[in-house]
Amino acid sequence: MKSEKLEALLAAPKFVATGWYTGVDTPQDLEPLTAIVNDAISDVLGMPEPRDAGRVRDRLRRIGGDVAYFATEDREQAYRYAVQIWRAAGFTVESELFVGSDEKLLAPF
Repeated sequence: MKSEKLEALLAAPKFVATGWYTGVDTPQDLEPLTAIVNDAISDVLGMPEPRDAGRVRDRLRRIGGDVAYFATEDREQAYRYAVQIWRAAGFTVESELFVGSDEKLLAPF
């Protein structure tokens, strides 16, 4: 089940406009941003189950550095994906990936 959620997240389009997110800042940023998120999902999928929370957290923290030079809204969207990946991997405790709670980061959802 955990892998199914990750696989569904991997297959889903990323950085598309929603009611509160206007979509990727510039068209040329879509491919690299999507690759950053999809690579993280693939890496977590490749980890043996049960997945180690510390190892998953370490991998997801890399997203922050990988998106550091993109537009603020796109960085924040990438952070939301990191928390979604955390949850799709089956973790129900706080991810501790970013300052503040996961719920606050995901509030628009």
